[in-house]
Amino acid sequence: MFEFKSKATSTANIDKLWNNYKEVRNWKEWDSSVENVVLHGEFEEGTKGVLKSVGMPPLDFELIEVNKRESFTNQSVMGPFSVKFTHVINTENDVVTIEHGLIVTGPDENKTKEIGNGIASTIPSAMEKLLEISK
Repeated sequence: MFEFKSKATSTANIDKLWNNYKEVRNWKEWDSSVENVVLHGEFEEGTKGVLKSVGMPPLDFELIEVNKRESFTNQSVMGPFSVKFTHVINTENDVVTIEHGLIVTGPDENKTKEIGNGIASTIPSAMEKLLEISK
């Protein structure tokens, strides 16, 4: 299993931040690894979509947990590998902290780490951009 977490803090507007999460077609505006995202329904638990990363084939995903303005989790299956992204928002006074997590599981530990490290390398910069455009 590969696990990664990153935190970032800002004075972002919580409503703008949540809208930047739930408007998946705009994920490419804050995550340079994303080429296109389509969601087949509302931004709620059980809704499925397709994410196209730069240089990669399209990947199906499902929103497996959504708590408005607090958190959401999406999960993809790539053959024998599972890729789960967690997104948590905490607010205290005028400060917003977001935590993005990544868990990759699968039968081949080396491949799991390779997949995880490749994805994780883009997460901190994407978080900073997300907070910047959410002010």
